[in-house]
Amino acid sequence: MTGVRLNPTNDLVFKLLLVSDQALLVDMIEAVLDPPSPIESLEVLDPEIPGDLTGDKAIRLDVRARFRDGSLVDVEMQAQGRPAFPSRLLFYWGRNYTDTLARGQEYSALRPAVSVVWCTSTVVPTGRFHNTFLALEKSCGYPLSDHFQIHVLQLPHLSEALDVSLRLQRWARFLGASTDQEFDTLAKEDPIMAQAVQDLDKLSLDPQARRRAQAREDDLRMYRNSLVESRLEGEAKGRAETVLKVLTYRFGPVSESLAAKVRAASVDVLDEYTLRAVTAKSLDEVLE
Repeated sequence: MTGVRLNPTNDLVFKLLLVSDQALLVDMIEAVLDPPSPIESLEVLDPEIPGDLTGDKAIRLDVRARFRDGSLVDVEMQAQGRPAFPSRLLFYWGRNYTDTLARGQEYSALRPAVSVVWCTSTVVPTGRFHNTFLALEKSCGYPLSDHFQIHVLQLPHLSEALDVSLRLQRWARFLGASTDQEFDTLAKEDPIMAQAVQDLDKLSLDPQARRRAQAREDDLRMYRNSLVESRLEGEAKGRAETVLKVLTYRFGPVSESLAAKVRAASVDVLDEYTLRAVTAKSLDEVLE
């Protein structure tokens, strides 16, 4: 391809790719779920992309679809770690599950809900690529219900996966590909991969798609940076209060002006204060 391919792990590109060619979506879902028979019917429920993603860095660009029997599947790309990931995962699964029940229907009308989450980083510490979470009895494994399924696919662990189908491996390789050679090799291996590469190339040549994908990358980068800054700020505040407790224990009450100096210090400086407090003979010696 002439030019740079868009990154399929960009959640905007991921959704545009799957909703523009339902054959790709069906094949991906079959690769993950390995159903006993091919999917005959699939209705995409939210093919639209919000017109303006700017300012909403945490917006979800998932693909929700309904099977012929009324069950739901939700497919998304998780391009960065999010706080409280397990709770978030359960919350959105629960929302999809309740959506299978219309107002006034009995609970027996509820249909299965399946979540498929592709991750570019490790979000569950299992060391596994394909993690399948079910509702099972702890001791004997008896299934409480077949309505609960969450699949977490961690791209960094693909090389460690020994029990994954070739079909699913190809999708993981496609999403993780970064060179022309990798994409070209996949295209030669399988017709659906050739179609996926062709669709990605077509999308990559669309100026509007490129602008929106870049804007999405910028927004997510700012979102990640803000999370890091918030975490560091919280860490510094906690350490500052610990240092003040140590200083009070060693030298008595700390004045408001000196306490303000400690609270304004960086983490590295707070570490230095802590070390000095062990041997210093005065408060001034610690804070000089």
